[in-house]
This record gives sequence, structure tokens and C-alpha cells, in this order.
Amino acid sequence: MSHLPALPHRRAILAETRGTAAVEFAIIASVLVFIFIATFQVLLLLRTSEKLNTLAGNLAGMVAVQAPAGTLAPATLADICLGAVDGLSPLPPQGLVIDIASLTVKNPGSTADYWETDYTYNRATGACSASTTQNIGPSSVCALATGMFPHPGAVAGDNAIIIRATLTYPGLAGLWLPSAPTLTQTTFTRWSHAAASTELELSGTNPAPITCTT
Repeated sequence: MSHLPALPHRRAILAETRGTAAVEFAIIASVLVFIFIATFQVLLLLRTSEKLNTLAGNLAGMVAVQAPAGTLAPATLADICLGAVDGLSPLPPQGLVIDIASLTVKNPGSTADYWETDYTYNRATGACSASTTQNIGPSSVCALATGMFPHPGAVAGDNAIIIRATLTYPGLAGLWLPSAPTLTQTTFTRWSHAAASTELELSGTNPAPITCTT
């Protein structure tokens, strides 16, 4: 004659089964949460890169259409910087640095005029502050513009505008990394109105010719 297991023994088996299921659920849930966060961060990274690329392009366009009056006021560039910052919304413009450089051919064989102004967005004041630091620098500007200058077809007045935007990644990576990663986008354009007789320079500067070599 068979006998059913004692009731306490059956309860122990049931409790053990439930405990195993709870552990398995916790492991699976942790993996799913990790995948969700990782996917969100990748999408945010791509979205931030896209926004930064659009910002750099808009900034280049706004700079390029300035009237060729001979000088470009720093205040105008600061306003343009603020206009570009609005393009990042709803992403926070934390750590945003904008470098604006210009190279204009003087001697098609070797020399060019170069100027650069850099801006940092301050979230506390809501303003773009100019810096005397040349983050790109004349050597890098020459290297970046090598497709335009110098080359056999270059003529006096040929020019290039180089815009570089750098932004601190607004995701969660900075929570476990020593420092938050940064994204950089560089855009090239030309003065829309500039010619050999009306090249646009930065107000208050008289850039000395620099030598660019291939």
C-alpha cells in the first residue's frame, strides 16, 4: 500500500521550486534591464552625434553668409554660437566648445592669413564666452584645408572656414568612467561673399601670414 509524502515534505519541495524561480527571474530581469539601458545609451549616443553634426553645419552656414565688410565682430560670432546651441535642444549643451577658424590664401604658392576664435557655452550664465586659446591652431588648420590650399589651382582670396564642435556626452557613461566621453564634429565651408578684394577677417585682429606646406 502506497503512502503520500508527508505534508511538510511537500511544502519544502514547493518552497524550493519557488525560490529557484525567483532566482532565475532576478537573473533574467537583470540581463533585460542591462540590455535596455545599453540600447538606450547607444541610441542617445547616435542622437547626440547627429545633433552635434547638425549644430556644426548650421554654425558654418551662419558664419559663411556674413557680409564681406572686411571685419567680423566677436559679438556676432557669440550670437551665432548661441543660435547654434538652441539646435541641441532637448539635449543639454554641457561642455560644449565651438572652434571657428578661417584660412584665406594670400600667396597661392605658400602663405595664407589665418585667424581663429573659440567659444565655450556656460550653462550658468547661458552665454557663449570667447577664449584666446586656439584649440585647432594654424598647423592643424593648414592640414585640414590641404584639399583647398595650397594646390596648383589656388588663387589669392581662396578661403576655407573650419568649424569644430565638441560636446560632453550627456549619457550615463560618465557615472562609471573617470571622465565623461566627448563627441567631436568638424565642418568645412567657404565665405559666401568673400573675394580677393573683400576677404573677411576677425574684428580687432590683423593676422600675420602663415606658411602652409603640403
